[in-house]
Amino acid sequence: MTMLVLVFTATVAKCNGDSPGPIPDTGVVRSYNFTVARGIRSPDGVSKHMLLVTDQFPGPKIEADWGDTIEVTVHNAIQNPHEPTSIHWHGISQRETPWYDGTPSITQCPIAPGETFVYRFRALEFGTSWWHAHYSAQYIDGLFGPIVINGPKIADYDIDLGPILLIYRMECYEEDSGKRNQYSI
Repeated sequence: MTMLVLVFTATVAKCNGDSPGPIPDTGVVRSYNFTVARGIRSPDGVSKHMLLVTDQFPGPKIEADWGDTIEVTVHNAIQNPHEPTSIHWHGISQRETPWYDGTPSITQCPIAPGETFVYRFRALEFGTSWWHAHYSAQYIDGLFGPIVINGPKIADYDIDLGPILLIYRMECYEEDSGKRNQYSI
């Protein structure tokens, strides 16, 4: 096992004061298309089977403004007929759309191989977090990426911190999560 650190960039400002007010309804829809499939990559120098999003590892950054609607179409192109998937939007409360939380067998049925599911929710909070697979241990195989919800343009802030780095720490195993999970209790 090796450790891998992934770096993304975002821009933040240090805010000081009260809440910026009610959540705006911008009317803007930010659309993303994810095709989830297995591929071979070498994130730590050792080739291994990984889960890729549209042939990309880590997955693409989702970026929106506070109050925008985010729409992500996920197509499960994993060839294993016994490997469904789902995506969880970490840090998104889903107050208006709990059925899009991405928790398989609780808020939604897992997305079966060959099937497509559309997640659609409003950016009710702003900040930086990540999205990740919520089925089995698929995120360990690379099924994750950043999500950045930009805050209001009118918010007072004391210090413009400019670009920052988003860092993910990941343990890289030589075998995929399916093999590891067959031995877990």
